[in-house]
Amino acid sequence: MVVYNAIVSAEQGGILGRPDTKISKIENLYIIGDWIGPEGLLGDASFASANCVAEQILKTQPKLIISSTT
Repeated sequence: MVVYNAIVSAEQGGILGRPDTKISKIENLYIIGDWIGPEGLLGDASFASANCVAEQILKTQPKLIISSTT
């Protein structure tokens, strides 16, 4: 059985009406899943939203500089 958490409907703006990965009111809180973001369905949407969150985190978090003294 396939379970889908949100039905895409024209009334809610179609696929573009699904929730964004970034929770706007809470700093550093993101969501991913098959019902998140404007791309794909089920597995495609889960991976697309996870990729989007990873990119957002990398943009906002300071980069670690790793140096080697060999």
